[in-house]
This record gives sequence, C-alpha cells and structure tokens, in this order.
Amino acid sequence: MYSFKEQQEEMQLRKELEEKKKKAGLIKAPELNEKQKETMRLELEKETAIRTKLRKVKYCLFIGISSQVSLFKTFGIDVSAQMHEQVNLVTALIRGAAVGNGPSLSLRFRTLLPVILRNTQSLLAAKPLCNLFIDLRKCVDWKHNDLLGLFIGHLTLRYEQPKCELDKAWTEEDIGRDFNTPPLFYS
Repeated sequence: MYSFKEQQEEMQLRKELEEKKKKAGLIKAPELNEKQKETMRLELEKETAIRTKLRKVKYCLFIGISSQVSLFKTFGIDVSAQMHEQVNLVTALIRGAAVGNGPSLSLRFRTLLPVILRNTQSLLAAKPLCNLFIDLRKCVDWKHNDLLGLFIGHLTLRYEQPKCELDKAWTEEDIGRDFNTPPLFYS
C-alpha cells in the first residue's frame, strides 16, 4: 500500500521519463485512422477559412472602408453584396470589443476613431459608423454624466458632416454657439 505522497512522486517520475523518451524520439504520436485523418483535414480547412475571413476584415478595417472596393476585387468578392456585410461585421466586432472590455478599447481610440470618422464619408458606411461612433462613448467614464459624451459625440459628427442624416434633435442648434458656450449639464 502506497501513501498519497509516494503515489504523487511515482506519477511525477513517470511523467519525467515519458518527457525524456519524447525528446529522444523513442515515443511517436499515435497513428490516426482514415476517419480521424478526414476529420482532422476538415477541421483544418474550416480553421483556414476562418483565418482568411478574419484577415480580410482586419485589412478592411485598417485600410479603410472607402478603399474596400479595390480590396474586394483583389479577393474576388462581389462588391455590392459584400460591402454592406463587411461594414456590419466590422461594426459588430468593434461593438463586441466595447462590450467585452470598453476601457481597454478606449486606449486604442487614437487610431480607431480617425478611421471611423474618415469612413463616415462613404454613403454605404456612414449610418452604421455614425451609430458606432456615438455608442463608443460608453467606453469612456463620463463620471455618471453620459449626456456629456452624447453631446460631444454628436457635435463631432456634425463637424465631420457624414454622408447620412443625423438625429434632428442634435442638429437644431447653431454649431458655432455650441463650442462658444459650455453646456449647462457640464457645470
């Protein structure tokens, strides 16, 4: 009868011996049968397809949506159908990152926000990107004053003049007046 400590030592010794044999090449990986090989091949194909799709999304995000047409043609993708899907996919990915870890995403606003604002000039991407821009205010701590973030977001979009209609409630005031007077809810 072994004690628990002795059993643990024996298991550790067996692991060390097995590792030495693997390093020396005495132990080979088990051979797969045909069905297992086929399953492995299918899984690798799925993984490759996912990686390719993610790579395309990454390129689209960093190059800019306005230059996506030539990028899609390079990959042989139908521009008219895929562009709208790509815009929605990119905004969904960014929203997911914002929900998952907003403060960490806010550290990357310096590179992310100019890309978003630049691409609000695209007729196709303007509305989803404007909505995304306004929603990203939630990543920043406004000290329990979310209205300030909403105000700054809408004011920024008005200055950028995106290729979509903005919420009428935020476009009634004169834009020059908005910057010359501090908002009442801030004081």
